[in-house]
Amino acid sequence: MRSIAHRGCEDPYPENTTAAVRSAAPHVDIVEIDVRRCGSGELVVFHDEALDRVTGATGRVAETPWDRLRELEVLDSGERIPRFTGLLAAWPAGTPMNLDVTDPGVVPDALARVRDAAFDERVLLSSDDPRALE
Repeated sequence: MRSIAHRGCEDPYPENTTAAVRSAAPHVDIVEIDVRRCGSGELVVFHDEALDRVTGATGRVAETPWDRLRELEVLDSGERIPRFTGLLAAWPAGTPMNLDVTDPGVVPDALARVRDAAFDERVLLSSDDPRALE
């Protein structure tokens, strides 16, 4: 059996943040994060389509530019929404990644970022949308 830290072990850590990934990594076999595209085109680590549940802000991630997203606090934790490239750079060595995507169009860009970062860990791709896995 393997243990997976869903959203970086969303409880007790602020989900899908660098702090969550770093805190969960020593205790699990793999860390799962969610990646989506924001309004200015960058890939960000965020689960929900809308901002309200996690940040208290209004709007959709896909319509909100990175300059605005980077200012938002995740669950009153002091942690910010990370860009995918930033989280790749901070990823704990020896920790495999489960990369979960909801938009199939994000997959090529996300995998390109993984390659560009010379990311040395195993990456498992998961999605509820079979088109993303093709």
